[in-house]
Amino acid sequence: MDKYKGIGPGLVKVKIKTSLKDITMTEFIAGTAIIFLASLLQSTTGFGFSLMATPLLLLFFNPRDAIQINIVVSLFNSMVLTTQIWREVDRGLLWRLTSGSILGIPLGALLFYFLNTGLLKLAVSFVVLLLTALLLYRDFRAAKTAATDPAKKTSLSGDESTGCGSRGSKQREVLVGLCAGALTTSLGMPGPPLLLYFNSVNLPKELLRSTTQAFFIFVYGISYLMQALTVHTSGYVLAVSLRFIPATVAGIVLGLWLFRLISQSLFKALTYAILIFTGLYMIFTTLATTIS
Repeated sequence: MDKYKGIGPGLVKVKIKTSLKDITMTEFIAGTAIIFLASLLQSTTGFGFSLMATPLLLLFFNPRDAIQINIVVSLFNSMVLTTQIWREVDRGLLWRLTSGSILGIPLGALLFYFLNTGLLKLAVSFVVLLLTALLLYRDFRAAKTAATDPAKKTSLSGDESTGCGSRGSKQREVLVGLCAGALTTSLGMPGPPLLLYFNSVNLPKELLRSTTQAFFIFVYGISYLMQALTVHTSGYVLAVSLRFIPATVAGIVLGLWLFRLISQSLFKALTYAILIFTGLYMIFTTLATTIS
């Protein structure tokens, strides 16, 4: 059953879907394909679900429904994936990230309320691209040094065998969690601070993927709760999200298989690609919105 909500003086009408019967076959097929690919990316690299799913879902669903479907399905994805890889989670790292995010979540809400979202996205995107470039340059220099003189080959940062950074990393991990929590409530993007930090300390791919998934359960759960308390959620969103669960599970199964075939170096290259795409995507969407 369709309802119509007036906007402004009542001259513009927005169609609000309230029943699962309202979803068209095109929306269902497109949504299934989008969720499958996003789930595949997430289970393979540990990141990228929202980055892929949200802009594509916006092509077929209204903004409120698209964002909420993304939150519900990505939360489900993280919960299912974490049950499969929980033994790989670094509990201490997870606790420090979560502790920091508890401080960052209200900070992000304040940033969202007081700052221009467009300017905040541009600032974050430029920082992400700059730090990614610095990390790539560092890795290039290290690889060049190792190629010319293997005797001088050194760890990029701390102990690579354990994934632990240099002295004081525990404090930095709390700070990273704070940044991730702030970006969750301000921009809905907790991933970039985690990817930047984990790449800087060469965290093994198993620890990176598993720990971030467990962390996402917490921050995505907070995001969904905030959505429910502010703009509310509808039975339609939950029903559509349930229809996409088979695609989510299929993406997880295939991603778990592909993950075993990806080397540490290829995995790191994929995370850099996600960071670069994230930064460029935020710049493009912000500028496009401003121009329009």
